[in-house]
Amino acid sequence: MIVYSSVTGNTQIIANAIKDALDENHCVYYGKPDGIFSHDAEVIFVGFWVFKGSCTEEIKEYLATLENKKIFLFGTAGFGESETYFETILTEVKQYIAESNAIIGSFMCQGKMPHNVLKRYQKLLDEQTADSHILNMINNFEKALSHPNLQDIEAFKAAVASALN
Repeated sequence: MIVYSSVTGNTQIIANAIKDALDENHCVYYGKPDGIFSHDAEVIFVGFWVFKGSCTEEIKEYLATLENKKIFLFGTAGFGESETYFETILTEVKQYIAESNAIIGSFMCQGKMPHNVLKRYQKLLDEQTADSHILNMINNFEKALSHPNLQDIEAFKAAVASALN
């Protein structure tokens, strides 16, 4: 079962990678967490995009419904290149998972951001010329444009294979 939330398409790209890798008979559901019952699924892949350092409300609510499941978390974040940042996000998300569940794995990668984010950064830069923090945010935005990429997808598949073995 693959349940995910994706606004820009980044998380959906990762969800598609696992859907393509799974046998049709092993994926009882693929899509948004809209009133989905997961009692038939042995493993649930739950994907999210990062919103204010966590997952969205719909994913929080879905995670809270799970009992006695094996869960693999995956997510995409505009900011990347920091495993510490990714671990902070995953720790935040895990608090919405009941103790009866087993988290069998997780994966985070960078994802491209909407163009309006760059416009917001550029406006900040106009107001605070040469601010190194804002310049770093713009640099990160540009790096994120190519993600998730093939390397991210392959790393995700390897993480899933490791978790399932």
